[in-house]
Amino acid sequence: MIRKYIDRSLFEHVSTYTNAYELWTKLESMIQKKTPRNKAHLVRRLVKLEYTDDQNMIEHLNTFKGIVNQ
Repeated sequence: MIRKYIDRSLFEHVSTYTNAYELWTKLESMIQKKTPRNKAHLVRRLVKLEYTDDQNMIEHLNTFKGIVNQ
């Protein structure tokens, strides 16, 4: 199921993986490197996140949760 949504540029790097966990771990290591700079960027995004009256509360909470999960 994961392979259906992988971009072609990444697929060649993970095409041999048959285990979902190993595939996901490889994709994570390729795309989302846990460097101090990336962590600082996420903290900045979290601090600057604001709710506006014209925004749907569920969408706002999903955005918040997405940043926290990253």
